Amino acid sequence: MTMQMSMFDLFEPPRAPVQVKAYTPPPTHQVMTRAYGKGYEMRVQDGEPDPYEIEVRGIPCLITFGVGFSTYTVQPAGSLFWSSTGFRSFAGAMMGANLRFNGDFEHIPAYVESYLDTPESKSGCGGKLVRWWPLYVSRWQQDVEWDLSYPDRSKVWMQWGPDRHAELWAQHDTRKAEAMRQMLADGIDPNETGKPQGFKGKWPRFDTTEIAA
Repeated sequence: MTMQMSMFDLFEPPRAPVQVKAYTPPPTHQVMTRAYGKGYEMRVQDGEPDPYEIEVRGIPCLITFGVGFSTYTVQPAGSLFWSSTGFRSFAGAMMGANLRFNGDFEHIPAYVESYLDTPESKSGCGGKLVRWWPLYVSRWQQDVEWDLSYPDRSKVWMQWGPDRHAELWAQHDTRKAEAMRQMLADGIDPNETGKPQGFKGKWPRFDTTEIAA
C-alpha cells in the first residue's frame, strides 16, 4: 500500500512559542527629602541606600544613588550650586574627570570637590558656582532672550500663515506671563534671576506691580 505525503509533511513542525517572563519592577519605597529647598518625595529602590545630606565646601546637598550618585540642592531657588538646575548627576562628570565611584560613601565629598576643581574643558565645573533656578524660570529666561533677539515679530513664524503666527506669539506671551506669576508666588524676584548663560546683550528690568496686584 502506498501513502501519498503532502509537501507540508516535509516541513519541520512549528516551534513552541517562547514564554517571555513579564518584567516585574523591583520594590521601592518613598522617602521625603529636602531636595530643591522644599519637601520633595523620592522613590527609592529597596536595597539601595536612602538619600542623605552632606556638605561640600559649605554648601549642603542631597546625595542619591543609582548609576553612581547624584546631588540635589537643598537650598531655595537662587542659591549657589554647581548646577543651574539644582541637580547634577556624577555618572558622566566622574568619567570626564577620570574618577570612578567605588561605592565608598565616605569619599563622596572628595569626588564632588574634584569635579568642582576640574576645568570645564575636561567636563568639570572649573571652580565656578552658579545660582540655580527651577526649570520654568530657565524657560522664561530663554523666552525673554528670544524676544530680545527678534524685536520685529513679523519676521518670526510667519511661514505658518497669519493665523498660526498670531497663535504662536500668543502662546509665547502667555507662557511668559504665567512664569512671572509663578515666580512671584514662589517668592522669586524676576529681576534677581539675571540673564541666561551665554547671553551677551543688555538684560531688561521687569515691572511686576501689575502682576502682583
